[in-house]
Amino acid sequence: MMKTDLSEKIISILFGTDFHFGSKRTPSYTTLRSVKQAWPDSPIMAKHDIFFIGGDWMDRLLNLADRDVYEAQEAAIHILTVCKKYSIKLRIVEGTCSHDRRQSIMFTEFNERLKIGCDLKYFQDLSIEFIDDLNLTVLYLPDEWHHDSNETLRQAQELIKANGLTKVDLAIVHGGFKYQFPLELPSLHDEVAWSELVNYAILSGHIHEHSRCLKVICGGSFNRNNHDEDGRKGHICLQLAKGRVKRVDFIENHFAKIYKTINIFDLDIQDVLSLIEQLGKLPDGSAIRLEYRDPDPIKAIRETVEAVYPKYIFTDVKRTEKKDKEIKKLFSGGVFQPVEISRNSVVKLIIERLAKKGKDDETLALATKAIEETIEGGV
Repeated sequence: MMKTDLSEKIISILFGTDFHFGSKRTPSYTTLRSVKQAWPDSPIMAKHDIFFIGGDWMDRLLNLADRDVYEAQEAAIHILTVCKKYSIKLRIVEGTCSHDRRQSIMFTEFNERLKIGCDLKYFQDLSIEFIDDLNLTVLYLPDEWHHDSNETLRQAQELIKANGLTKVDLAIVHGGFKYQFPLELPSLHDEVAWSELVNYAILSGHIHEHSRCLKVICGGSFNRNNHDEDGRKGHICLQLAKGRVKRVDFIENHFAKIYKTINIFDLDIQDVLSLIEQLGKLPDGSAIRLEYRDPDPIKAIRETVEAVYPKYIFTDVKRTEKKDKEIKKLFSGGVFQPVEISRNSVVKLIIERLAKKGKDDETLALATKAIEETIEGGV
């Protein structure tokens, strides 16, 4: 497909990711409130052309008895309505299997059943879209597409070539990149190789900390979902003009839930109360974690601080050394998460288990081939 350059207009792109409606730690009403504040029903929205949601709209599988369902649905209807009213295209990519579980289908269902009429597409597979009126080609990659990031890269390259392209303009990726994480994991994407596939930017979700590297722009999570997520939360506004990225803005979510951690090693209760007071006035429902060690009287301290500050949520964690910190949890709820058993994830699960048992590379390669052949054969 022949494309003109982007010099005719400024293309304004919104990117939000990792909302995690249904989180057991962050009430969904706070995320709903933030959605309405970030993307209001206001003429100021008319300047935007397309809104990408980068996965993990949901945190877990919910049922209709859970109030979080309706807050997630209200947020979806709000976004659909605003996008329709101000002629903004809406595109959604599937996130982590154990979070989204294909529940973002609510967007397409509401759009059709309520006759909203938003220009909407929801991608659950590795795909390329030609957006003719914006002169954009966009690649979509959901999470856990393949257990080996090298194979994912190969499939993306083949898909680009099969569509008569050498590069795409944008990639919307739910998944981590090597520069973001201190461990060597086969599922992490290579930011150098992926940057060679796009003209402008890779908008990524999954990692909850906003960052940039080469052409990767990680949105980070829209709200805070756990302790150790101390950074700013929000969404991305990207502008393309004259065939280049003109501007990238991180729009902060000032309503993101507050999580604070204080160290109370060897402190008496008055010192602990003084540390909490020094945090200033926090919104109701803010979470404060107390780091303690033996023989700190944590039970008595918890009872006191909860009585003095009843509108805060207190937890505690035992540490062995004052400098002892967990590896920063960039994923929601921790480094390791349960993964839904599927055709895409089963190979990864088995091979990682074999690797932990010390199997050599040759054995792992033979096991991978055998499992994939079994899956392809329908056994």
